[in-house]
Formats: sequence, structure tokens, C-alpha cells
Amino acid sequence: MTRADVALTGICLLAAAALALWFVVGKKEGRTLRISYDGEVVVTEAVDAHVRPRGGTVYYLFVFEESGAAWERFEAYPEIPDGVSYNLLSVSGSEVSMEAADCRDQVCVHHIPISAGGETIICLPHRLIVEIVGGRDEEPFDGMVK
Repeated sequence: MTRADVALTGICLLAAAALALWFVVGKKEGRTLRISYDGEVVVTEAVDAHVRPRGGTVYYLFVFEESGAAWERFEAYPEIPDGVSYNLLSVSGSEVSMEAADCRDQVCVHHIPISAGGETIICLPHRLIVEIVGGRDEEPFDGMVK
């Protein structure tokens, strides 16, 4: 190896370390919880509104029927009605997670909790999208060109 190879390797390692640091430090917490059903936003609420001194959790129960979806907010773990399709979402501190669902595949339930802007939990069978918006960039770039 020549001196140029060593210098090039060192520069690449420094660039990789700087990029990793930028991703870790630049990740800001999201500010708004947005829940959409079938393409329409049904809940928009500040995630920080759920932070309580005693570490309480807020639950959203979505019940799906042929005519649409109904949802309700609970301060304690709700009782889930029998014989209905449902999703149970919990918001604890700044973390949002899907507690339970009656989906066959359970992908949304096994998803890790989300806490930063741009992160989502999606339940395809129920057409439910849970996302945190307002994190690093208010309007993130996408793949569209105008």
C-alpha cells in the first residue's frame, strides 16, 4: 500500500463517521401523530400531548364495519368488543405502537414502535396508516420530478 492508499482510506473512514454522526444527531423527534383511514386523515394530534408525569398511555381503538370505521380515545386499556374487526394503537410518551389487531398477518402489531418524523405503521387489511410527521424535514423529498 502506498501513502496515497492510506490517505484515501482515512478520508473515506472520516467521511463515513461524519455521515453516521449526522444521521444520529440530525434525527429530531416528530411532532404530530397523524392517523389515516382509507386515505382520509381521522386523527391529528401532537405526540407530546401524551407525555404525562406518571408515564400514562393513551389508547386509540379503531373498529371497522362495512359502513366505515369508528374510533375512540381511551385513557386506560379498553375492552375490545367481540366479533368486530379492530386495531388498538397505544401512545406512550413519544412512542407510538400497534398493541393489537385482528388481522391475519399481524405485521402492524409486530412493527417496532415509532417515534421520529417520517416513520409509519401501516395495516393494509384495514387500510389504516399511522405516521409521525414534522420531524427532520417538514416536507421530505420524494422521487417525483415536476
